[in-house]
Amino acid sequence: MPIISKHLVARDNAVIGLSIVFTSTTCINSYGSDHNSEIAAHIVSSILIDESSPKRLNRAKVLDPRFCFVGVYNGPHKQYGNMTVIVYSQNVNTVATSPARAPPPLKSSASARHPIPPPPHSPLPAAPVPASSATAAAPTASSPKPEDTHTITKISETPDKTAYTMELCPLTHEELESALLVKKGSFVVLRHGGRDQMWRMPFPLTSVSSITAFCQESESEPEKTLLMLKISKALSDAPDGKLVEIVSENIVVPTNASVPPKVRPQIKLKTSTAECIEAYLGVCSSDVHVTVKLVRTEIARSNVQFEFQFQEITASGNMKTLRGNQTVRLPFVSSKDDIQITLEEDGSLDVRIQAPKPLPFNPSEEEEPISRA
Repeated sequence: MPIISKHLVARDNAVIGLSIVFTSTTCINSYGSDHNSEIAAHIVSSILIDESSPKRLNRAKVLDPRFCFVGVYNGPHKQYGNMTVIVYSQNVNTVATSPARAPPPLKSSASARHPIPPPPHSPLPAAPVPASSATAAAPTASSPKPEDTHTITKISETPDKTAYTMELCPLTHEELESALLVKKGSFVVLRHGGRDQMWRMPFPLTSVSSITAFCQESESEPEKTLLMLKISKALSDAPDGKLVEIVSENIVVPTNASVPPKVRPQIKLKTSTAECIEAYLGVCSSDVHVTVKLVRTEIARSNVQFEFQFQEITASGNMKTLRGNQTVRLPFVSSKDDIQITLEEDGSLDVRIQAPKPLPFNPSEEEEPISRA
């Protein structure tokens, strides 16, 4: 889901779901390469039967009347032979701003050939800003409105791995020279044409010292120039990840005798949104001891790491103790308080990771100019 969220965004209470199906190469070959429709029917049937999920979550997604769009990919998998990924969505909006769905551009004193479109509606609206405070902070700018604020959704790492770049909005070099770009707390504010455009960052900008603004040609539309931020990674916790805290230790997911003994514990993602990521661990063929850790890997993201200890029957009939781990990568910086873990009555483990509550915009926050490259 974090990968999907880079390209799709759930807006207007939209719902996004995900199913992953592994099909053995032997099964695929038994149909033959000329019988793709039979293979597809087999894959869909396996989702509807949903034998591996006690709660039949994949079946529920296929039959959920809220889903109006579906995207499917099928291809090889290095471990299981064949993999089918199905993404369900109530509606489809790409993360990148496009003329097809962007609001009409605002009138400004800048060149009419390069207007600045207002940013898209945010799923995390900012608190309204008092007019008196906004006037005091910026006499020439109008008071920011909730729709003028959105969260950065596209974060890219530079080739040298020393910084992140973030796409803000279309802006020419000349407009950047005449505009004022500042950071206020965890916000970036662009003043141009008598109004403010604001972006709420996925991590606190107060702790970042190096921020540079520059213009870059759009990959999808070469004639369009985009305003970009380059943010230094000098304050990253650790290149290989740094343990922040243990969220929960030694939760035991009980044995289910009906599960094949070779089925190993695996965290599976459920329906997720930009505000919340949900996952679950079903009951397995042996008791599973789970330790959940929160790991900070980058200044902009956290990971939730699950460590498993369980037993498995060997070919000789003996029991051996195995260890494994799995990581859910988050698109935001999280804390222990944002993670809820519940052991359900059927023995499955439910995990809910809430995006941190955004701080409201504070007009009295000190402004720091952002340098231009």
